[in-house]
Parts: sequence; structure tokens; C-alpha cells
Amino acid sequence: MELNFDLRKTKFTITRKFRVIMKKEKEIGDWYLKDGVLHIVAYPTGNKAYDQAILLHEFVEAVLMLAFMNVWKIPQKRADEVDSERPIPLKNFHELAEKVEKTFIETLGLDWETYSNFIQGLIPEYK
Repeated sequence: MELNFDLRKTKFTITRKFRVIMKKEKEIGDWYLKDGVLHIVAYPTGNKAYDQAILLHEFVEAVLMLAFMNVWKIPQKRADEVDSERPIPLKNFHELAEKVEKTFIETLGLDWETYSNFIQGLIPEYK
């Protein structure tokens, strides 16, 4: 069973409304698939480049996860849940997404450590 989604319809959103999973995982970005549309969401940082870096990170994770699910025919239970007996290499997906995010930040001439510390500083805001 292949997941039915079209990357051309991806919706990117900056929002102060946190999804439950974002609060639980203490994250400032997330993604989910709903009605065939990939939704990428991020908490606003007040810096457009930072917001775009977060959205890019989430997009990379989402595309990796969805491709993995299609390759291994892993069914989707709900908008953000999967049903899999097969181990899903989420850590690998996160690490690759973080490398892309870091490259993006540094390509803009920004300092990765400054960015990373700023993002970590936002996390307590929504505990």
C-alpha cells in the first residue's frame, strides 16, 4: 500500500499554536500528513532565516519518513502515526535533516552554534 500524497501540495506554516506532539517532544517544528497534504509547521522565532531553517529540517525528515514508509509498505494509522513492525531509523532521519539545516544556516553566513543556542532557548517557552 503506497501512501497517497503529492509533495507539490505541501503546506508550510509558521504558528504559535503547538501540536500536542510538539509540546510532548519539546520541539519547535513538526510535520504531518492529512488528506494527502503534507503539512510542515514551525514555531515563530522572530527571525525569518531561522524559521525557514526549521521548516527545511522538518521537510527533510518528512520526505525521508514518507519515502521509507512507501518503500517498506508501512501503513499510516492517523495523520502522524504509523503502524510498523519494522524499526524506523528516526535518528538517522533527524541527523540528516540537521545536517541540511546546518548547511542552510552556514550557507547564509550565519553561525550554527548561535542559531542552535537560540533555538534551544525557545524550547522552555512552551513547556
